[in-house]
Amino acid sequence: MDQSNPEFKQRSVVSSFICSNAGETKVALFRRSEKVSTYQHHLAPISGSIESHETPETAAWRELKEETTLTPRDIDLWRKGKPYTFSDPSVGRKWSIFPFLFRLKDSREGGRGEGGIQIDWEHESWDWYSPDTIQDDEKFGGVPRLKESLRRVWFERDMNESASKALIVGLGELKADHQSGSHELTSIALRAFRDVIEQMDEDINTKWWETARMAAWHLWKNGRESMGAATLNAFLGLLADMEEIVHDILDSKVKWERLLALLDHHLDKRKDMPMRIKSSFATYLESNFLSIANSKPTPSLVILTLSASSTIRYSILEAFASLPIPNLELRILESRPLCEGVNMASSILSAFQSRFSSSPDRHLKLTVYTDASAALASKEVDFVLLGADRISDSGSVSNKTGSLPAVLSARHVCPAAKVLVLSELEKVAEPGAESDHSHEENDPKELVGCWIDGGIKGIKILAEGIEADRDSTNYTVEVKNIYFEWVPAEFIDAYICEEGTLDATVIQEKAQQVGAALDEINFAFDVHTFGVPAKELIFEYVVHRPSTGKEDPHNLIVIQCPGWGLGSRYLQNGLQALWKPEDLASTATTVGYTVIFFHSRGTDGSSRPLTSQMSSMPDFASDLEDLRQHLHMERCPILLGHSNGGAIALGYAEMYPSRVEKLILLDHQLVGFQDKRLLKLEVTRIDPRYQDAWDRMQDRQTGSDEEFTESVRGMWPLYFFNPKQYVPELLRDIGDRKLSVWCYQAQGRCDKELRNPMQMVERLGDVQAETLILFGREDMICGIGIAERTAKDIQNSRVITYGECGHFPWIEKREQTISDIRKFIEKED
Repeated sequence: MDQSNPEFKQRSVVSSFICSNAGETKVALFRRSEKVSTYQHHLAPISGSIESHETPETAAWRELKEETTLTPRDIDLWRKGKPYTFSDPSVGRKWSIFPFLFRLKDSREGGRGEGGIQIDWEHESWDWYSPDTIQDDEKFGGVPRLKESLRRVWFERDMNESASKALIVGLGELKADHQSGSHELTSIALRAFRDVIEQMDEDINTKWWETARMAAWHLWKNGRESMGAATLNAFLGLLADMEEIVHDILDSKVKWERLLALLDHHLDKRKDMPMRIKSSFATYLESNFLSIANSKPTPSLVILTLSASSTIRYSILEAFASLPIPNLELRILESRPLCEGVNMASSILSAFQSRFSSSPDRHLKLTVYTDASAALASKEVDFVLLGADRISDSGSVSNKTGSLPAVLSARHVCPAAKVLVLSELEKVAEPGAESDHSHEENDPKELVGCWIDGGIKGIKILAEGIEADRDSTNYTVEVKNIYFEWVPAEFIDAYICEEGTLDATVIQEKAQQVGAALDEINFAFDVHTFGVPAKELIFEYVVHRPSTGKEDPHNLIVIQCPGWGLGSRYLQNGLQALWKPEDLASTATTVGYTVIFFHSRGTDGSSRPLTSQMSSMPDFASDLEDLRQHLHMERCPILLGHSNGGAIALGYAEMYPSRVEKLILLDHQLVGFQDKRLLKLEVTRIDPRYQDAWDRMQDRQTGSDEEFTESVRGMWPLYFFNPKQYVPELLRDIGDRKLSVWCYQAQGRCDKELRNPMQMVERLGDVQAETLILFGREDMICGIGIAERTAKDIQNSRVITYGECGHFPWIEKREQTISDIRKFIEKED
């Protein structure tokens, strides 16, 4: 992940895993041969470069055929994974990985099973592996980030069994539903998400939030992505509301209950959309068509539509009921192969019979046409009504195949007809959705089955041709069953939605808002782990990337969290302006940094060492070296630490001086050094701001994590110059986290050994990194003398202090602290 080397060759590649569901799920891994250019003899999925003219999915299918001979006859695309990027200096590459998971078909499904896997020269062998055994370490022998690529398509590893099953069921329901429109599918996705969250009744922490967002991402991308714009928008709004609860200071059980109530609220709110669109449609007709209808010899409303849109079905009859037009002529294309248009015609007729049974002055003429007769059905129509499965930023609409021929037919046969799109605004997709959108190809058997049932002559020969072995014949027979196509914005007159009648300009603005919200929520898989077999430890780190999309690739910040059990949430919440520059009001910069929060051994997902004696500052610093090697960084561009985390960061810079370019220390601890000026702070015992906190300090409880957490909570005023104003902000940033007594006691015992002799103080001169030291002058925990003593021996260092500021400068002096950090990183004077 050495992002400071601009000479790395950038390569976008697909990583396609193949799984077998025969009994216990297994994943096929292929051992790369000595003939390939990188990672010879390493285990890997089927991988290859994405050509400039290809989508990642197209490249995945091509590579699979080239390297294994597998085709859609043998495998199904089961899941897509969220792409990610990393650099590997050992091969001089910056990789962008696009993971996929394919399911191997057996002979009962028409596939060749394992017999279809015939490797080429790029691999020397292959075998099945349990997903749980695949690791990112040298002992396993995989390519870099093999486990990371797999976890992006194999969510079962990151979720409890019940939640995993709920997500699998939800995805299965979405994939199998070829009748519902995108509004209904979005509701199904939200209900499935609620089922998942209901099974996640556990501590709501960073990992929980990561898992919840991962589940939402899969429901969006791996359910029915062709109809997923509405699902995306629904999740963006929902996740934004969920985030406020997740980060609130509440018991996890209370949070969980509030999250479920929030989900129920979002589901209920969806029921109002059809009525609002109906009102918009009625208003449009009244303003733009009523006078035209009444000028006809026989006042009427003539509409052509197709497929089965619940929004259109509801709006047509509601609008007709609200307008003084006696005659409704409705022409519906049947919409093969599932003939949803027939279903909609039946539904509308039933609703009309029920609603207008006692209205002899209201008449409906309903005609169902074949798709091929769209031109005939367009004669003298007033409107062509289209639903939308997604709307691009240009205003183009993806809808059921047959929509474009219907529109073109109407334009030719009846140029005066208006083409209207009736849709919820949630179907507006993020920018680029049209170019990134591949055709959804469905099972050809839906078409072939209709031909067989209809007794089409010669169908047997055609069916045999479809199933023929292509390697032994000189012909190819395919049946394409493509559900959706794009109708360009130039053919659309207006968009009728819950906010009224809109044009393409407003649609573009909405798409930009969706893109910004997508960046803000960030579905990124930001919690990562790696193992160090020699230490028998697993380490966890959290990655935040810029929300602006303007990432500076040369500035990656590694933030070391304290080793005594406080974790990194308070830092993640407090230092967001480093990757979200828009949060800093006083700066015009748009540059965001990639920020990695490293969890010390024993903290959160980082495992505990074999004994508590292995929790000293040098132990923690050596773990940072493991992180550097795992990230494939030649040097750490920027290393930052606060308080005890600052001591660890400083210790690392002492032990590995050539591995750190820039070091930032915030009110850091210097193990072995005592600022004598802190002894004068006894006077604060009678200060009303701190009296209760001093009492808590004398009566620190360490019997359990709960007691310790409550005890420390009472001491926080000592850490601030203005505790009344800023302690609540710190508590919000920490959330409901329970502090670890084990970490606190283990590190406390080990650090005693560093105090005499003063090892950290004696090695300050070894630091080679350019160093920035930020300190609050009223810090009663570490003392400003530490800043002065540290700067004395580090040759290339600078100290900045803040008046009326304690131990958390980014809380009490937020603007100045973030600004000074940015100036230091960007080398401003």
